[in-house]
Amino acid sequence: MALPDQVEVAIYVGDADVTGLVVWGATSFQSVASAQPGTCSITLREPGADVPLGSNIRCYLNGDLAWQGFLFTMDWGYVFGADSGDRRWTLSGVDLNILFDKLILWNHSYPTRSLTGGGTYHREKTEGGYIVAVPRHTYDREYIKAMLKDTDIDLVSPSINIERQISQVGQINPDGKFAPPTPGLNLRAFMQDVSANVQRATPGSTIWYISPDAYLVYKEQDTDIAPFSVGDTDPAKEVMVRDLRLTSDISRIKNDVLIFTGNLNPDPASTQNHLLYRHSINQGSVNSYGRFQYSEVLGTSWLQGSVNARASKILAQEGIPAGRAEFTTHRAGLFPGQLVNIYSGAHGILENYPIRSIDISFLNSTTVAYRVTCSYDTQDPWGLLLALKRPAIRGLVQPAFLVIDRTKTGGTVEPAATYTLVKEYPKALNGHKWQCSYAYIKYSMVVFVNGLRKVSVPEEGTTVGFKETDPDNGIFYMDASGKPYVEYHVWHNLDTQ
Repeated sequence: MALPDQVEVAIYVGDADVTGLVVWGATSFQSVASAQPGTCSITLREPGADVPLGSNIRCYLNGDLAWQGFLFTMDWGYVFGADSGDRRWTLSGVDLNILFDKLILWNHSYPTRSLTGGGTYHREKTEGGYIVAVPRHTYDREYIKAMLKDTDIDLVSPSINIERQISQVGQINPDGKFAPPTPGLNLRAFMQDVSANVQRATPGSTIWYISPDAYLVYKEQDTDIAPFSVGDTDPAKEVMVRDLRLTSDISRIKNDVLIFTGNLNPDPASTQNHLLYRHSINQGSVNSYGRFQYSEVLGTSWLQGSVNARASKILAQEGIPAGRAEFTTHRAGLFPGQLVNIYSGAHGILENYPIRSIDISFLNSTTVAYRVTCSYDTQDPWGLLLALKRPAIRGLVQPAFLVIDRTKTGGTVEPAATYTLVKEYPKALNGHKWQCSYAYIKYSMVVFVNGLRKVSVPEEGTTVGFKETDPDNGIFYMDASGKPYVEYHVWHNLDTQ
């Protein structure tokens, strides 16, 4: 095992260099993936003047900014006891990614009106009122930079650079004009909306975060590969690590599933006289690991589609072993979100894992330890659709859903697998209702009329948007003139197919 790299460490709180006051064994910094706020805990011995809450915290390693955030909590105490007089401060903070939760989008010129990207986009009159329209074929980079004008990100200290690391991944609206989300949501919700729309067949296919050096980063997923491999075998091929631990776990595996409805259909006109169920098996998992049965009752549901979708979710997400890797390295250069190759010659294991978190601790003032946690966990919250289907490969690559474009094919409605993306013109029904060819996953629908994207509204009787009234039968409500175009993800095939 090579000797640890020697590192020059500098820690600042506000303008004060507190490096010489740090109790190294009680100080740590953490960064996590998915733009979630990382944390820090800094213990100082015999500090000088007080530092105000909200002060900027920075940690430099060999002159590079490794962590930056804000002081949120101060704790005063003593190193050896209250009668020792040896004062101790513990400073706790969060990194810059907290800004995704603390910045709000609002129309600065007309606070009660829709977002316009600081005037970049303009209102258009429709039969239901005024809607702000983003022109067709607008790219995500252009759209993000425009909509950031509806935030106060320019007032934040330290200054967040939005110019250099926002990449162009795809079009936000390839099939028609696009309406921005509603005012009042935070920056995290806005970035999630962008990620969900830029590649609708593979939602979540972008990653975004604020880097320690205060750049807003937005780019395509799986382009961030770790600068080196790690392992326990060959120093010429990989960085040797300490305390390597690899885990494959089937303790929560479920590959033979029975799901039952908990109620009969409450509709007085219903003729249903028995509960419904779904029995599904992941045969490949059973052959590999044995049979692990699981049952569940959906207490408030009476729909066949509900039990079908729940069974599919469990088998796809929890029918494989969870995987995890942990190791300690003294080599800088790894960051959450990177894909890292891990090789253990002693155990004959080669895996490609996404880094979930990194904890930085200090053995002394010049020796830094990076405790890295990687995983593909069957319980990971990959989002609504991504939780329903595991990624195509283990890592951060998201599943590529099948696509049926019925605007081109039309004709007979062929059976479709759950999660398939469908594009079509729905059939008009009475009472301002519209019939899709398949039952759809609730909240997955996008509706356009005359090139403008409609918004989902909480009640009927408005011409501004649409309401997903009956996903299990493929029906939605929209009181507006014009022929709608829709996109949605299949829940299940309708009984008529």
